[in-house]
Amino acid sequence: MIATILPGSSDFHAVGYNEHKVYQGKATLLEIQNFGGLENEENRTAKQLVRFLRLYSSRNSRIQKPQFHVAISCKGHEMSESQLLEFAHRYLHEMGYDEPG
Repeated sequence: MIATILPGSSDFHAVGYNEHKVYQGKATLLEIQNFGGLENEENRTAKQLVRFLRLYSSRNSRIQKPQFHVAISCKGHEMSESQLLEFAHRYLHEMGYDEPG
C-alpha cells in the first residue's frame, strides 16, 4: 500500500478528474462525506462539489491551497473496496483529518 501526497492546489482539479473517471466507469466513488448534504444527492456534479469546497475554504483567509490531494494505491486488485475504504479511514484518522470542523 502506498500513500502519495501530491502538491496542493487552489482550483480543485482533482474533483473533476475523479468525477470524470467515475463517469467513464474507470473508477468507483467509495464514499463522500461532509459536503453539506451534497453527498445525499444522486445527481450531484463536480461543479457543485467544487463550489461547496470553494465556499468552505473561503471562510479562512490563511488557506492558500485548499486542495489537499492524497493518492492511495495498491498493486492491482489486491484489496477489496471495503479494505481500501477501511485503510482510507485509518489514514485520515492517523493524519488528524477525522476531526469535526
